[in-house]
Amino acid sequence: MTTNWLNSGVPVTYQDGNSAQFDDTATGPTTVNLATNVSPASVVVSNSAKAYTFSSTGGYVIGGVGSLSKLGGGTVTFSTLNSYIGDLMISGGTVMANAGTSSSTPAGGALGAPGSGRTITVNSGGTLKFNANGIFGGSNTAINNLPNLVISGGTIQITVPNTAVGALTLNGGTLSIALTANNGSAIYLPLN
Repeated sequence: MTTNWLNSGVPVTYQDGNSAQFDDTATGPTTVNLATNVSPASVVVSNSAKAYTFSSTGGYVIGGVGSLSKLGGGTVTFSTLNSYIGDLMISGGTVMANAGTSSSTPAGGALGAPGSGRTITVNSGGTLKFNANGIFGGSNTAINNLPNLVISGGTIQITVPNTAVGALTLNGGTLSIALTANNGSAIYLPLN
């Protein structure tokens, strides 16, 4: 690990259990390559001008019990299958789930571990997109085992067939489902 993190302007080495923030003050690349599994207490992506991408060439993930928050009008893309078990709150900008190319590696895994105790909330000004780059194809693609979804003024866009969600609560906002012709495609959304 390198000292490419800042704590009050002082270079430090990342440690599991610390909080991590990614924002427009970054002076270098905004592609975050996970070189090992990490377990932050929380992750905050607060960006408007710079887009962030989380990926890993070694299959490493964001894990642990921490939560993830997205603020600001910018975009963050998750191209890793993450295992964190905290909630995801999108209060601004766009979160793209681009990991997974089949039902054995579903796109929902980019947003953390499945579980009925977790919630993904999309507030006004926020958007959650699946299949943003069209990486899915064929009848065996899926977003499986998503946690509970709450739309409170924001937008969730699903373009992937065979999607299963824990429960969906719509408190205003938009749920957009756009599937191409695909035999046997279905969306499973238990509504609250």
